[in-house]
Amino acid sequence: MKRLFPTCLLAATSFVGCAGSDTPTEADYDDVAQALTAVVVTDNEGGEVGAMIDASSVARGDGRLTLQLDASGKYSGNHLGLDYAYTATCSNAEGAPLAACDKSSDSADVTVSFSGELTLPRLSAAVVREGSWQLSGLQSEQVTFAGDSELTVNTQLESLFRDATRAYRLNYVASYEGVVLDKATRRVVGGKVTYNIDSERMATGTRGESEAQFNIDGVLEFKADGTASLTLDRSHTYNVHMGSGGLTKPND
Repeated sequence: MKRLFPTCLLAATSFVGCAGSDTPTEADYDDVAQALTAVVVTDNEGGEVGAMIDASSVARGDGRLTLQLDASGKYSGNHLGLDYAYTATCSNAEGAPLAACDKSSDSADVTVSFSGELTLPRLSAAVVREGSWQLSGLQSEQVTFAGDSELTVNTQLESLFRDATRAYRLNYVASYEGVVLDKATRRVVGGKVTYNIDSERMATGTRGESEAQFNIDGVLEFKADGTASLTLDRSHTYNVHMGSGGLTKPND
């Protein structure tokens, strides 16, 4: 997949030189984790997990969808200020292409994009996401996702872990490996997403923190009980509360 946000970003993005030249602080890790999980899951089935639920429904031709379908075959909808769009091509259990995705679909290729202004109690962000998923097992109780995505987030957040407000620009590339969605519970119960995150901490004023650019690797692992954990640079681990998008540290 072509990477929209390379490590060495163009001058127009306001990054200077190559990202990753600075070392992230403890606070940076906390803030990146907070910003990342905010776009993975929200409390009304938005974010990437909500997009997985939608993508599975689109691939099965679910008539209960609240998404709108246009003449080109694109589905669209809105969650928490983000506009979502989906297109899908599907095959049956024998691998034969279907003219339209319906209840006989067993696998699908789904392109997914969302963008807009996300507003949450402790975070606001301008978000742009593009990517595609390959879905399998649509005839079973659990649907498996693989694929890639690219996302940029310009965010201002109130930290969950300390009394501070910060602004960041994050660009990440994500790879989805064996991510499993349980259709009955609408929860993700397996698999992982790996991230490469180019980050810029914005300066907060003459007496505040300076700018910094750094790169962080992340792994989000989904567990069978519907919980998840996020690990950044193999050294900073967080519990992700999938029902709300909340975030805590293991020792909290």
